[in-house]
Amino acid sequence: MRKVYLFIFSSLIMANLLAQGNKKALSEAERFYGIKAYDQALPLFVQAIEAGEKDPMIHYKTGVCYQKTFDTNEQIKAIPFWEYAIKSKASLPNSIHYDLGDLYLTDENIQKAIASFNQYKDLVKADKNAVAKADAPLDMCHTAIGLMSVPRNIK
Repeated sequence: MRKVYLFIFSSLIMANLLAQGNKKALSEAERFYGIKAYDQALPLFVQAIEAGEKDPMIHYKTGVCYQKTFDTNEQIKAIPFWEYAIKSKASLPNSIHYDLGDLYLTDENIQKAIASFNQYKDLVKADKNAVAKADAPLDMCHTAIGLMSVPRNIK
């Protein structure tokens, strides 16, 4: 019986230490994010999420860090983080829908890109410049759908 109590006690201590380590990593990530050192913030945000962090803003910021990388394959990794943040109904900037549409377009997921750009347009319909900004990639999406619907043999 004494071993069981010792095990439970040590488990609680370990959980507490891990939580403190997670908070420290998250604090460092926020600091790096604040100074736009996205490459240094990214692994710390990912570590926090892997440790169980559910805060939608942490997921959003992780997506921003991925988006700011130079490698297209890394940028696309932002998609699930932003989808999570959007699904949670958190208060996020409207631009997330435009940026997500852009990443969907990069990932060649045209239908989701169209939906995301349209959602962005709905949110910013009072701003004519923002609506016009979304119209250009929407036209690109519709052109891509048209071109892909008629296969061509190109050499």
